Amino acid sequence: QEEIAIFAQDTRAAVAGGALNAAVALIERVSARMLAELGEGAQCYLTGGEAPRVLPHLRDGFTPIPNLVLEGLAVIADLQK
Repeated sequence: QEEIAIFAQDTRAAVAGGALNAAVALIERVSARMLAELGEGAQCYLTGGEAPRVLPHLRDGFTPIPNLVLEGLAVIADLQK
């Protein structure tokens, strides 16, 4: 698991750590609000190119789906036939 730098030694590490911390915090906050509104049966999925990098830093309960957008586009394409 990649360590998120809190006190970076250079600009690159500071920007990378800040961006990762911001992404994790945003996902945690929004998903917590959504789960509170939707109830216990709701599920959280994580997709996108950086999902494998972000996932280890999130609380439990997120299911990775690597190609969710492409799978959705395939469903839409099939419906258009």
